Amino acid sequence: MAAFLLISERTETFFISRLREVIKPFSSLEVLDQNVNLTNSYDLIIIDATVVQDVGSLIIRLRKENLQTPIVVAAAAPTWTRAREVYQSGAQGYLEKSLSDEEMRKALQSFCLKIV
Repeated sequence: MAAFLLISERTETFFISRLREVIKPFSSLEVLDQNVNLTNSYDLIIIDATVVQDVGSLIIRLRKENLQTPIVVAAAAPTWTRAREVYQSGAQGYLEKSLSDEEMRKALQSFCLKIV
């Protein structure tokens, strides 16, 4: 079973509840704030752009810690400027919060090779 980390300043939102349901068959989910010091190993890190202030700086910090885990950013409506910043900072992509459950599941699987 895969292990996902969601970095969010909130511990329970509609998106978090929905994400838990979508990934339940193949992954666990831990939710931590952006000041996280990673001690566990994760197969995928998801950053909630709606509530994390400086997504680009957070991604750069995680990469400087030599973290090779795939990072994706969850957003309701990513803009071109924001997407460019996220990719240049070292993220693998975006996860649109408006995707259907099946589309979200497929998108997450494409980011994380451990999921069968």
